[in-house]
Formats: sequence, C-alpha cells, structure tokens
Amino acid sequence: MSARITGDVDALSDLSWNEQNECTLLHATYRRMLPSRQGVGDDKTMPVTFALVKNSFSETGEPRINESDVKQSFEKISEALSDQHKEHLVKLFFEYVYPYFPIISKTWFLAQGVDISSRIRSLPISLASALFATSLPFMLHDDHLSTTLIHSAPSRSSLYRVAWQAIQNELHAPTLSTLQACLLMLQRGPTNRNITATPFKTSLLGWTVSLANCLGLNHDCSGWQNLPLWERRVRTRLWWGVVSADTWISLETSTPSLVSAAESSVRPIGVAGTADEVLATPSESIHFYHLASLSILCQDIHATFFTVRAQASTAHDLSQSLELARGLRSRLANWKQSYAVDCPLQAQQVRESKPSGDAALTLTYIVANVLIFRALVRTIHFNVADSADGHQDAAKAIIAGALTCCRDAVEYLETVVSSGSAWNAFWPSWSQSNFAIIWFSAGDKPYAWEPGMADGAKR
Repeated sequence: MSARITGDVDALSDLSWNEQNECTLLHATYRRMLPSRQGVGDDKTMPVTFALVKNSFSETGEPRINESDVKQSFEKISEALSDQHKEHLVKLFFEYVYPYFPIISKTWFLAQGVDISSRIRSLPISLASALFATSLPFMLHDDHLSTTLIHSAPSRSSLYRVAWQAIQNELHAPTLSTLQACLLMLQRGPTNRNITATPFKTSLLGWTVSLANCLGLNHDCSGWQNLPLWERRVRTRLWWGVVSADTWISLETSTPSLVSAAESSVRPIGVAGTADEVLATPSESIHFYHLASLSILCQDIHATFFTVRAQASTAHDLSQSLELARGLRSRLANWKQSYAVDCPLQAQQVRESKPSGDAALTLTYIVANVLIFRALVRTIHFNVADSADGHQDAAKAIIAGALTCCRDAVEYLETVVSSGSAWNAFWPSWSQSNFAIIWFSAGDKPYAWEPGMADGAKR
C-alpha cells in the first residue's frame, strides 16, 4: 500500500467518512489528516488528504526494470555480507551519519527488544543498498568489519547502482523509504575528482523534491492524529533533509532551488526540550538543527542576490545591496552565536572517541558569508565609477570585509587540513563544492577593485 497526496479535496468533501477519517471510492481509500488539537497543523486550511492505493495497481507502471533482475543483483552483492555484517553497518550509520543527517528512525531500528536483523530484512532494496553504501567508508572504526570484511566488501558503486535501479521501480508506488534512499544517494561523494557532480545529481534532486511533495512532506504533520509519533518525527526531519539538500546542491550546481517556501507549512525544527515533541531534534543530532536553520538563511541569501531577477536588480545598486546584506549578515551572526553555544563542547567531547562532522557545518557557514561578500564585490565591479565617487567609503568597507572573510576562510581550511580526524567524519556531498567556492573566492583578489587596498592586502 502506498500513500500519495491528492488534490481532490473539494470533490471528496461530500463523501461519507468513517471514524478513522477514511472513505473508499472505486479502488482507492482516502484518508484525511486532521489535527489532534486546535491551533496545530492544518486546522485553519483545507484538510490534507491522501489516497491509499494497493501496490498491485502500480505493478504495470512503466518504464520499469525487471524486478527479478534487481533482486538478483542485490542478492549477488549481498552474498559478501552476513547478517552480522549488516547489523554492524547499520550501527555504524547511526554512530557516524545519523548525528549529522538523521533521516532514518533510530528508535525503529535500535529500540530495546527490537530484532535488528528482522528490521534490516524488511527494508526495501533501495534503502538497504543505499544505507550499506553510506556506512561502508566507516567500517575501519568497527573491529568486526575491519577484520572480516575489509578485503571482501562489496563496492559502493555496485550498491548505489542497485539502489538506483530499485528506486526507479518504486517511483510508481513511492514510500518514505524511497525518499530516504534518494537522500542517501544524494550524499554520495563525487566519482571524479575533476568535477563536483554530473547533471544526474540535479535530476536526482528533482526526483527527491517531487517525491517529498507527492508524499505530503511539505505539510505540517505535527498535529496529525492519524499517524504515530515516530512517523511524524521522521516526516519532519525528512522534509528538512530535503530542504537542506536542495539548498546546497542547487548552490553547487548553479541551478534554481526546487523547494518553494510558499508551498510548505512545515515549521522549523527546534532543540530538544524547547520545541514540540515532533519538531524537536534528537539531542545527539543538534548539528542537523543548525544545518536546517542555516539552509533557510542560505535560501534567503540566494533569493536576495543570486536569482535571475535578483542579480538584475542588485548588481547595479550598491546602496540597495548594502541594505539587503546588512540584515542577512545580522542573521548569520545570530546563527553563529547559537551554533557556538550548542556545538563546541559537544564536538570536543565527540572527538575524544570518534571523528566529528561539525567541521563540514562550519565550512557551510563560511560559504554563506562568502556568498554575501561575493554579491557585494560584484556590485562594486559593475559600479566602478560610482565606487570611486559617492560610494568610495562603502566600497572600501566592502573590500576590507571581503578580505577578512577570505582570510578567515583560508585559516579555517588550514586548521581542517591539519586535523586528521576531521577527514574521517561524515561530510555531506556538497562539501567539495563548498571548498571550491572558498578557493575561487580567495583567488578572486577582491582588493584589486580598489587600488589603495592592494598594498595593505599584500602586507
């Protein structure tokens, strides 16, 4: 059974609904998602309605890959993995990836009394393959895997291929597992050191965002009484995982954002203990809360300076660009202060026993800062005459700030390079392009636009 959102709300409103807020029409069952209490969820708008359709109706959907071929491919690859290997790989995922990208329910997998092997066997091929592929790089941190699997492990490429084949079939009847597999595939690092990504990555991102909307993840589910708490938590984190991936991959590939804020009612996630139980980020995944909030801020930076229309309106207006940048930089400073309060101590404690992935998030913050100054320096570029006249002081301040930003970025990169443990942590797939953004920005020599700054910069 697959559930997909339907737009036939008006046509269904006059039908007879049972106590479970369900009704049956032809071969589909429709379910309305109603809030459990006033003022939560979508109670002030039209109820969100899902169509529950048997998977058998989607089996003839085309195009598709022969299901038996996909199963045979997965079984052939899985021959190298015993049940114990698979259990250890899942535990590695929750130890090294989950704190930074918690898109899979940990309680569903690892709750007391749960048989992990049975959970793994129940996973669809797409998610199982993507999960194993994501965990394999960390097997050196596991004594059992490093001694029994290190020389016979299946290749990550083969696992990702099987995951993609399975996803293509599941697209006809998608589930949350399908979306989870897509998000894990998007976290795959570059396969060619000379390019960050091929157009496939942008296409997969498009599939992922479309699936999220099809599954209704863009609607606030915090008050839906029809769903168990664990599923509402996963749906919320999945949505912010989609938003984060869309933000940074769109930036990486220089393509428009595919997520529309106007089409989402999901509230921002919060810190455990200060937010609704559905929106609260697990205490061990505070990194993800800060990633989501920084992604929202970066979306605003992109919308302010880097869309086609925004570039046309700001590139030639220094005063407007400065005013817009002031508010964004203030928000960025607030984010940094909040992050500094929540993460440094935690990161220090984590480094004692395992690599910390917080370095990737700090890099992301620096990139957001670089983007603002890149937009301001661009304005000076297009207004050299004005910068030398009425806006000379403003131009000098921008150049000085851009230089400071570049110096901070380079110093941070030197720190990361000297820290061997950071490289063994989980790095999102967009990290390579973030390094490239800093590199090219530092190489742009922004001080060249103001002759008087060149000597000072060299000193």
